[in-house]
Amino acid sequence: MTSPDRFQPQQPGRLEDIKPKIEGLAGIMLSNVGLIAQNVFEAINDALAGLFAGQSGALGQISDGQLALMNELGLLAGLRGFCSAYQSVNVNAEWSLSGNNRVLPFDEPLTAWKGAHIDKSKPGIVFEEEGAWLVSCYARARETAFTGADEVGLFVDVFRPDGTLFSPMVFDARPGGGYSTVGGTFPVLIPEPGCYVRVSCWTGRWRWWDGGPRYARLSVVKQDNRVIANVQPDVPDEVQPQNGDTK
Repeated sequence: MTSPDRFQPQQPGRLEDIKPKIEGLAGIMLSNVGLIAQNVFEAINDALAGLFAGQSGALGQISDGQLALMNELGLLAGLRGFCSAYQSVNVNAEWSLSGNNRVLPFDEPLTAWKGAHIDKSKPGIVFEEEGAWLVSCYARARETAFTGADEVGLFVDVFRPDGTLFSPMVFDARPGGGYSTVGGTFPVLIPEPGCYVRVSCWTGRWRWWDGGPRYARLSVVKQDNRVIANVQPDVPDEVQPQNGDTK
């Protein structure tokens, strides 16, 4: 190495002398890199196993335990109808074809269902019978580097079987440059089987709408409204008291 004034400092050794040391050091570094990479890939594999199986793995503790209850219909005893779905992918408003409006894909079951089911072609939840249902929906809007209007809107719309709009509902917020969970719960009377609920969104600036059970859920619940007689139509005659009249 030569400085600007052409001074040549003393070298600790010639290249030929230190070449074996450099090669040995490089071999050790490559070996360590391979070990690190192996550990990283094993950690990722464990994490994914925990997320998707919901049982074990490094990230298993943050997966939703309801995912393991797909076949537990017995837990729905006492309910006439139940279905819960989550948003299967994160949705980016930037890729909208109609002014930052997107349909949110609530198309994966979160747990067991009864009296309603998920239709991936909508996507949304289909009511299998008429009556009074409770609809609940929550979604999370997350900021990007782009600016624009502060508002967001979440549209939870109920449609007739033929696809015409039957009952609209909107929840809105003003997260600005941050993020916000938008949504709520409302009752709706379903006039006939085959009606369905679908969720769409709008944002004044490009945002991500986060998916997964932790950030985005759509559910419908119907209580059992069947009439059950709990009283006897006729009552028996009283029995005479053994110890005189009683009050």
